[in-house]
Amino acid sequence: MQCFVASQNMWSLAESDISQADPTWAFIDEAFVQWHVKHGLSAFAYLGQASGYFRRLEQNTLDKVPPDARVRVLFDHQENRDRFQRLRHLQQKYGFSVGQIVIGYLINQPFPVFALMGPKTLADLQDSIACADTKLLKEDIDYLEHGART
Repeated sequence: MQCFVASQNMWSLAESDISQADPTWAFIDEAFVQWHVKHGLSAFAYLGQASGYFRRLEQNTLDKVPPDARVRVLFDHQENRDRFQRLRHLQQKYGFSVGQIVIGYLINQPFPVFALMGPKTLADLQDSIACADTKLLKEDIDYLEHGART
């Protein structure tokens, strides 16, 4: 018998403004996460690095991207700027790179998650490889999402 073994939806630490997205795109939301947890179905996170949104904030280069670019239209809103501040706090705590936290957020979920990545430089590739060993606790995930320590 053949069956589904995974889903591939858009999912990242950066929340997408789905009102600005193509209506045919599928995003993982909290209900979908809970469904994956309940059924143990793996997820392949498409756009897992949110088009480099958090890295651009770190490097202070987001304003160099056209206002109508996906990275700004989908991701540049207050909730993600707040998440970036929490990300920075975890950077200080663990010494991880922005990429390690962004991908660590995905791969440390309570069900199998595979982040789809597309490094553009050797440094991006090396950072992506380092992400495989990034360990975040459930309390870190909750903190990144909600800002409250459990």
